[in-house]
Amino acid sequence: MLSMGASYAHLHIQQEHYRQKMRRKEEEKKAKEEQQQQQTKKSKKTKGGCKAKVHPKGSSESQAKASLGEVCNP
Repeated sequence: MLSMGASYAHLHIQQEHYRQKMRRKEEEKKAKEEQQQQQTKKSKKTKGGCKAKVHPKGSSESQAKASLGEVCNP
């Protein structure tokens, strides 16, 4: 009986290493998803903040600044 236990010890160690590997992969996957979510939150905040034209045609500089002040409220 002792020899049977010794032969299964190797399998038990392999299974334990596999479980640890899967746990690490799950943790890395969760961390990556959280990082992507944070990046999308940051990008959503910066998108569409100001809809005014950067160089409007036919306007003087003072008119462009005045219109930017009305459209973009930081």
